[in-house]
Amino acid sequence: MDEDTVGHDYSLFERGVSDDASICVMSRLDPGPDPLPESSTGTRSRGWLSEVPALLVTVITTAINAVTYGGLCYQGTAAGSNFGVTVWLLGSGASQLAVTAFSGIPFGIGATTLEMIPILHAIFYSIQVAMPWASDSAVLATCMATCFSATFALGLLLTLGGHLGCAKYLRAVPVVVLKGALFGVALFLLQSAINSSTTMEANDVAGLLLVWPKWGLSVFLGTAIFLIDEVTHSSFLIVLILLTVAATPMMVSILGCGSIEELRSDGWLLPSPSVVPGPWYSELAAIYTESLPEVSWPVVLQQAPALAGLLLTHLLVSLMDLKAVEILCRTDIDLDTELKAIGLSNICSVVCGCGWPTYILCSQNVTAFKLGSRSRFGGVAKVLATIPMLASVNVVMPLMPCALPGCVAWWLGLCFMKETVLDVILQHSSRMDYIIVICMAAVIIWLGMLQGIFVGLLLAMSNFIFKYTELAPVVLSSDSASFLHSNVGRPLAQFATLERLGHHIAILQLEGYIMFGSSSQLTDAVRQLLQPGGPQWILLSFRFVRGLDYSAVCDLAALGRRAAESGCCLVITELTSSVRETLTKARVQVVEMPEAKGIGLCHVPHYQAALKSCEDALLSSVGTLRPMQQGSALAMLEETFADFLEKDTPRESMDVLLSHFEQKEFLPGSTVYRAGDHANFCVGVVTGKLHAFQAPGSKNEHGQAQLMEIVGPGAFVGFAGFLNELPYNQTVSVPHDGEPTLVVLLHWDRFSALMEQEPLLANGVLRSFLRRMTYELRYFSRLSAQH
Repeated sequence: MDEDTVGHDYSLFERGVSDDASICVMSRLDPGPDPLPESSTGTRSRGWLSEVPALLVTVITTAINAVTYGGLCYQGTAAGSNFGVTVWLLGSGASQLAVTAFSGIPFGIGATTLEMIPILHAIFYSIQVAMPWASDSAVLATCMATCFSATFALGLLLTLGGHLGCAKYLRAVPVVVLKGALFGVALFLLQSAINSSTTMEANDVAGLLLVWPKWGLSVFLGTAIFLIDEVTHSSFLIVLILLTVAATPMMVSILGCGSIEELRSDGWLLPSPSVVPGPWYSELAAIYTESLPEVSWPVVLQQAPALAGLLLTHLLVSLMDLKAVEILCRTDIDLDTELKAIGLSNICSVVCGCGWPTYILCSQNVTAFKLGSRSRFGGVAKVLATIPMLASVNVVMPLMPCALPGCVAWWLGLCFMKETVLDVILQHSSRMDYIIVICMAAVIIWLGMLQGIFVGLLLAMSNFIFKYTELAPVVLSSDSASFLHSNVGRPLAQFATLERLGHHIAILQLEGYIMFGSSSQLTDAVRQLLQPGGPQWILLSFRFVRGLDYSAVCDLAALGRRAAESGCCLVITELTSSVRETLTKARVQVVEMPEAKGIGLCHVPHYQAALKSCEDALLSSVGTLRPMQQGSALAMLEETFADFLEKDTPRESMDVLLSHFEQKEFLPGSTVYRAGDHANFCVGVVTGKLHAFQAPGSKNEHGQAQLMEIVGPGAFVGFAGFLNELPYNQTVSVPHDGEPTLVVLLHWDRFSALMEQEPLLANGVLRSFLRRMTYELRYFSRLSAQH
């Protein structure tokens, strides 16, 4: 097959036999040209014949993986390597059965999880240490029970998580921990390559030197395969080499260069069972029947912390492999659906008697896709092929050379090592990534795999907290009432007072999720304002705050106490339901203070009302706040527009101005105008209040229209669209639970008449509206510049 068909521009993920578990998904993401040729009609062939190459490679790969890794599953236990191969094949078949039935990937290939071998071996070792008094069968039974329990719990967790839509949360798991964990897997595979090639442990240096030809052959072949794979990236060539290695003992026997028994006695072949075994299912049933009654469940429960690390590692591996399949196969994947499929495959693994964790393997899926697989035909055929493979385990295994699993383990160990080290060095600019991987490697070498994963997670979480504390923009902006004003209309003298004394009112816009790692920003910002000579009122807008944790609530309560001691008023506003619920549960006492005249922690529901209350309190304290005559449209117009008229304008002109306005009362629940309507009038509030809601499409946390502004007495709304002949961008209505609202309406035809008949009055109205728009424009300009 042409090399381009295999797609040599892909990462190690795609290589047919390689079980490289998601470490280099981002190394070379460009999938290059579509490897599938177009037919004369412009559509790809989808006949079952096009599935055969992918099926053959998948089945051969599954068989080689079973021989290579199956013997490692229960290595050193009473069950033996044949039992491990049987378990591996059962897991592969069970996984494929569930993936074919439930996965959304038509060509999906399920497999037994390679990355779990070193972790489960570490768990098995701790079980053996915890049971020095027990027989081999009791230790084996406890190991199997632990494996079954972990796989079943993993299946339930993934299935439930998929139903609840939890896949999005897995994206937050630090990938660098997986890279460090795979470094540990690489070390395990390199050691296993030597162990599987000889009868000695890798740490017996003197003994290994005496039998160097056996493990040296595995190292040589594994290194050669690694180099060939790096150069060609040809899955067919790798499969051909491995099949040649597997068939070498039979070829030696056929050519008369030696016999199978001589090769076995010299230690070149995998060990043969001491007794002639029966069918695989009876052998499996016998092991379970004899061993499982001896399970020590207290010891199983002691492995809970280690099993938690296993579950987390499996989640990381599964997520990364799924994302790699999605990117490299140009296939849209619903992660929740695939999590459910993987969860059900693990449950199926338990039911079928394997009990080993399973997942959707990237390398086999990408290889199958590149070789033409587009349907579930390959998955069904793989399930059917598992049965004859299981039946031939006891016949084929004793004929396999030790160099076969040894060279594959060495090859993949080098691949994992290369991808871990190079990916971190070449693609991770953060020094902390280097530190995490180096620390994990050191802990894995000296203490063990599980301890290394724990250290990696601890370092990654600490790094996240440190970065979030420094970078999370909790305080979006900080200004004062000298710059920001409420939307209420005021005489110029009051605006001048606010701009002169507005520094007594501080306004902080907050955002994000305020938690233990970021609440210090808010605390530091507010404490600085509570110093002697600071502002009297501090307004905190929680409009863009998604939530608080308990640490942030405690900090907020402490700030309220400190504000009370300083004689200041800390006003919180725009609280979302989650923030209110958190404050309520924490029993934080917040005083409703609509006039903002109190001290300590106060609450005003809406930002505009809160800012107006602070302004009124400041103006009252200096004696410049004049109470407006309630219910008088003339008084409201005079207070809003009089300062913008010429000094010699007679007072009777206000009556003329009023005559161009229409006075109208709206009942609770009435709509004044809707977003998108043609703006042919603007509205000023005389008594009562109006609510301005954002245009359709902007919803709050309850799915309701977003309340953008509360329009109180003396304020106008809708004048921007009115003056520019644009549609309204908000919907304005009277609150359902409010009082009847008296307003004045200025229609365009009456304003046109005012411009013709009384140009000075019209100019005053325009200047008032222009000033309001100027305040809004300069605020948004500063807010934009800060970001």
